[in-house]
Amino acid sequence: MGNHRVLFIFMDRADVEHVIQGEPWSFDKHLVVLKEVEKHADIKNLVFDYTSMWVQIHDVPIGLTWKAAKDIISVAGTVEESAQEDERFEGSNFLRFKVTVDVSNPLCRGRKIILRNGKESWVSFRYERLLNFCYWCGKLTHMDRECPIWTKRKDDLLETEQQFGPWLRATTPNLARKTVVRVAGFEESENDVDSQSSVKTSEEE
Repeated sequence: MGNHRVLFIFMDRADVEHVIQGEPWSFDKHLVVLKEVEKHADIKNLVFDYTSMWVQIHDVPIGLTWKAAKDIISVAGTVEESAQEDERFEGSNFLRFKVTVDVSNPLCRGRKIILRNGKESWVSFRYERLLNFCYWCGKLTHMDRECPIWTKRKDDLLETEQQFGPWLRATTPNLARKTVVRVAGFEESENDVDSQSSVKTSEEE
């Protein structure tokens, strides 16, 4: 449709929903922003500014409630309500939420929180399936050498001054996989169900 815009037409509504739920999409490691449109939409005036991503919260305090976690992650974008609370807490040492992110803004690196004892703490965010983005300004819309910060100050900028980096990328967990921990001294017996020899735990990835 011009200006790097492509129109996809689906015959089945279920296919549209499947594609939207599969965000984020990419081409050549660059983000492809989707927007659902109806017939007779004014293509040239469409604004592609949001995409959905799974965002992980790391370094969370012990006993953090679901509501508190949702409030914390809301600084990264709008938390989607489609998934259940149980889904979020599966995994290991982090929580994860599906968030609608404004691609015109820098990625949110984390949030400072105050604990009940009055001490400050920092929780960090990591993004699953994170594609190419700018390490200078944290935006998904361009790479480092296309950033206005770089073009204006490239002669005196150092990589150590970058406030964003590959550490924002998270490994997508396989929540269905399990690992078995063998406990020394206990052997599973066909005749004794009380001598269980394995404990199932969620595998960290």
